[in-house]
Amino acid sequence: MIGRPLLRAIVDEWRFLAGRGRSTLIVLLGIPFFYPVVIAWLYAENQPVERPILVVDDDNSALSRRLVTDLEATHELRIVGRPATAEEGFHRILQGDAEAVVWIPPDLATDVKQGRQGHVKVWVNAGNMLTYSVAYAAISNVMQHLTEDLDVRYFVEKGIPRDAATNRVMPILRDDRILFRPDLSYGSYLVPGVMMVVLQQLILVALAFSCGMAREFHLTWPGTEAATAWGKVFGQFPVYMLGAAFLALFLFPLCGWPDARPGALLVVMTAFLVAMVPVAVLVAGPARDRYYAFLMLMLLSSPIFMASGYAWPMNHLPTYIQVLTLAIPLRPALSAMQLVSVKGCSLGEVAPQLLHLGALAVGWTLVTLVFQWLAARFRGGRASLG
Repeated sequence: MIGRPLLRAIVDEWRFLAGRGRSTLIVLLGIPFFYPVVIAWLYAENQPVERPILVVDDDNSALSRRLVTDLEATHELRIVGRPATAEEGFHRILQGDAEAVVWIPPDLATDVKQGRQGHVKVWVNAGNMLTYSVAYAAISNVMQHLTEDLDVRYFVEKGIPRDAATNRVMPILRDDRILFRPDLSYGSYLVPGVMMVVLQQLILVALAFSCGMAREFHLTWPGTEAATAWGKVFGQFPVYMLGAAFLALFLFPLCGWPDARPGALLVVMTAFLVAMVPVAVLVAGPARDRYYAFLMLMLLSSPIFMASGYAWPMNHLPTYIQVLTLAIPLRPALSAMQLVSVKGCSLGEVAPQLLHLGALAVGWTLVTLVFQWLAARFRGGRASLG
């Protein structure tokens, strides 16, 4: 008896999508097939390079020209101007023409030759954390390497072999092995998280849109609200999976995001969609009209993502927020996506996150069924009183 109303609701949803609910079908297809393509196009470069900087060379010596050449040759930097004064360069930063100004004082080479410390000033726009971290680190590396080379040359001129001079200047050689650094491959870090949010919005918005339209057109009969909501979400589920398959098996490999096996991505996305089904029925099922879907989108989208631990470290969030987000499928889903996409982990290594999603699917299903039962009892009580 339970299965027949649900199957009838699924078939009704297919008919609805093919008929009066074609606008819902547009939402179902537009969110996973159009929006992700736009995101992929916007982040096609994957990492910020050739950050624009300005150089003011008031020394014009062989040393300063070498410094300028080294800055220009750096992968992360691009000299876009040579202002006459440091003040002009600083003003151009405020106008957005560049992200940094390097000022070489007129006495740099003289100070170095006479054993005094030279001073090169750098102004960096830190308004954008990503570009700041790239430009500032690149300028610092160029300055450090030039200083080390000058020290080595000094000892070589004193008659010390170059290898010995190098060992004296740098007795400890730092071997940097930077793991999972977002600004080195920002697209591969950001895009998987955004795509998971796209799937969340797909299931919430499409279901709320469909339920709202059905009530607007008076296609939902009293007493069938619960079966209708479940039927709609199961009727739409093949489209959810089609969208996930498009992302994992086509768009990600096409754009090089991420560097993981597409099958693992699809498994993570599928587990997330399954966990989101009862949440969507609970949150989107009561929609009274189509506008409810967009109100819900504005209300839930940003806070859930910001509290998921993806954009901000989870241990820096208030303790009660950390506990509450354990009930949000996006948290383990984003964690698993990051492990698979950015860190190249296998499905076995994200088993805790997959089990977490499975537990949430069961838990939210029970919560939703209880809520629907109570709502039906409440409506029945009101009808008897009427």
